[in-house]
Amino acid sequence: MMHYSIMVGAEAALEAYIGKTCESFATQTSTRLKHTDLSGSGIDRMRDYLKKVASMPFPDSGTQWIAMKNLRKIRNAFVHADGLVLADRDAVRAWSQGFDGLQISDAGTMTLTENFAQRLISTYLEFGESFDAACDRLPLVTEFSVLVVEHEAPTPEIDS
Repeated sequence: MMHYSIMVGAEAALEAYIGKTCESFATQTSTRLKHTDLSGSGIDRMRDYLKKVASMPFPDSGTQWIAMKNLRKIRNAFVHADGLVLADRDAVRAWSQGFDGLQISDAGTMTLTENFAQRLISTYLEFGESFDAACDRLPLVTEFSVLVVEHEAPTPEIDS
C-alpha cells in the first residue's frame, strides 16, 4: 500500500509541477494560449505546449521520458485496473525488467518489492532535474522565493 501511495503521489506531483510551469509561462509572457486549449490530455498535452508554444527543449528524447511514460501506465494499472497492466503490456513488461523493485508477470500482474520506492523516487528526481534544466531557458520567475539562511547555534548564557 505504501509503494502504491508513493507512486500515485509522485505522478500527481509531476503532473502538477509541469502544469504549473505551463501556467507560469502563459502568465509571465502574456501568452493567450493555455495548455488546456490544446488537444490531448495530461502530461502529453503539457509537453506539447511547452515544446511548441514555449519553445522549451522538453526532455522527452531519452530513457527518462520513457520511464515517466511507463510509470504512468503502471500507476494507471493500479488506479484503474486493480494492478493489472493493460496498456502496452508487452512493452511495459520488457521495460520493467530493468527497473529495480518491479516485476510484471506474463499476464500483466504487478509485484512491487522492497527496492521499488527508492528506485521510483530516484527516477522521478532524475527526470525533475532534466526538466528543471530545460526550464532554465524559459522566461520564468519563481512564484515563491526560497531563502536559505544559515544560523549559528545560540550560545548559552552562563551565570557567573
